[in-house]
Amino acid sequence: MGNAMRGGRAAGIRRRETIRSSVVAVVALLCIALLGSIAPGARAHTTTVRMNFGGAGENFEDTGWSADSTVTQDDFDDTSSSCSAWTSVDGIYSAVRDDQDLTDGTASQGAWSVCAAEEGHNTFGNVAELSAGVATVQRAFDLDDYLPYASSDRVTITSAELRLDHRMYSERYDNVGSLVELSVRLGDGTNNLPMTQAPVARYDPYFPDQRDPNHFVNDRTIITASGGTEALANFLNTRETATHRFELVFRLYVRLVGWDDDREWFTFSVDDARIEITYTASNRPSAPSNPVPTNGGTNVDSNVTLRWTANDPEGDDLSFRVHFGTTTEPPFVAETTRPEYDPAGSLQLDTRYYWQIRIEDEDGLETLGPVWSFTTSAELSATATAGPREGTEPLSVVFACNPTGGSPPYAFEWTFGDGQTSALQNPTHTYKAGNFLAQCRVTDQAGQIWVSPAIPISAAPGIGGIALLWLVPAIVVAFAVAGIMVLLARRRRRGGEERT
Repeated sequence: MGNAMRGGRAAGIRRRETIRSSVVAVVALLCIALLGSIAPGARAHTTTVRMNFGGAGENFEDTGWSADSTVTQDDFDDTSSSCSAWTSVDGIYSAVRDDQDLTDGTASQGAWSVCAAEEGHNTFGNVAELSAGVATVQRAFDLDDYLPYASSDRVTITSAELRLDHRMYSERYDNVGSLVELSVRLGDGTNNLPMTQAPVARYDPYFPDQRDPNHFVNDRTIITASGGTEALANFLNTRETATHRFELVFRLYVRLVGWDDDREWFTFSVDDARIEITYTASNRPSAPSNPVPTNGGTNVDSNVTLRWTANDPEGDDLSFRVHFGTTTEPPFVAETTRPEYDPAGSLQLDTRYYWQIRIEDEDGLETLGPVWSFTTSAELSATATAGPREGTEPLSVVFACNPTGGSPPYAFEWTFGDGQTSALQNPTHTYKAGNFLAQCRVTDQAGQIWVSPAIPISAAPGIGGIALLWLVPAIVVAFAVAGIMVLLARRRRRGGEERT
């Protein structure tokens, strides 16, 4: 029989180890799945709202916990003898003790400690005694102390888990009817969040596997609200607009049945209470800046494209709502994912326009920029002059073309009427003799074109030109005169000879 019992115990141990390995594997897979569900760039942060039960150099008041107990049936009149190291008073002992610790065994942080005992009597035979009551410990805390509400425009809790370490210990806890149950409540002063429907911990000797409380140790228990981690996160988020102050309450229900001299007793401890929170903190996008055209700009091209600079503190992708028009409160006209907007068609000339950009990030946070304005250019015009317009060749004429309106910069093209051109705004051109028509053509950045009226230029021949022009006739006249004079001279000689 001994070998059979040992063999059965060994088989049971192997089964428990197999189950434990399977549980560990499942938990590991869940952790991998949870980590994989956080998208890259989601800017998830984690923090722990840790509410220690005391610690080195701290006393009960410093921790912020308030412990209490109430006996609702009979009196637990054996507590003082069973828990003499903690108390000399019967009832349910409930206190925060610095000399208890479940986290690492150093007794440096303390723990909420509960002790109670009850036994029957045999004065008139084997008679049971039943005592019942409740022990509680509670503490208020502010999420502002743990989350960056003050420095962020929006803090969103995406998941939250309440965790704690607890332990029940006893050498005499085996009577049917005894029961120890731990439950948890989280509230904000008005509303309470229902945590797990079943007690966090239930120790009932009615069940055979719970008759050895020496092994009732459950470190790092995870407690979630009904509905999972999102329900707890939603509860914390919905209280955000009113208050960030909450209260955490641990409640231990105790019922002990003692028979004859069979005393029923236990100690119970809770340690390292904490809420592990995953959250995102986001700030609004920076206000739009560096407008193009510049704010208050004039002579702006009627085919202008609006541009601006935008940044987000977290590097979010941004979307833009463009308001644009001729009123000081411009209407919404378009939405874009690029920091630019091209109005449909050309804008009216010589008109003042107003525009404003509303930026939205991935978290829905918005920033409304200032109202900017600019004035489009007037219709392109110019004045073309030339001087002098008449003279003797070589005639040097200074031309000038002065545009107004339109959209600078301007392009110039002078035609001088003699086959020559110039791209200068104010050129100088030299003419030979003749009559010519000069003209200026101006093109602005928007493509507007202005052409001046024709400017007449007249250049008369100079001295060199006159000599060449009259040289042949003068020679002819000179020869003719010379010939006449020769003929006259001959006649005079003949007349003299005849008289003699």
